[in-house]
Amino acid sequence: MSKISDQTENSFHEVGRMERNSRGDQIVVGISTYNGNEYLDARLHMVTESGDLVPTKKGISLPEEMVNEFRDLIIKVALFLENTPSKEPKKPKTK
Repeated sequence: MSKISDQTENSFHEVGRMERNSRGDQIVVGISTYNGNEYLDARLHMVTESGDLVPTKKGISLPEEMVNEFRDLIIKVALFLENTPSKEPKKPKTK
């Protein structure tokens, strides 16, 4: 991973995001720099009642030396799901 910011600066560089649900919650993925070290950060951001998108505690932060191993696991999950017979979708619970 190449360094994206000054080693003494704490920062976040967004790489991408995806919508998680119909409420507009999103999973935001990026590179965070903390105390001169870079981390992959994937975090759930939720829409508040006022419509703002705010980060939650739900997510992961991995040091850069673990990124390739994590990528390999994600690929294994994708391959497993591709080769698993699909099930009937669960019906949403009604209140």
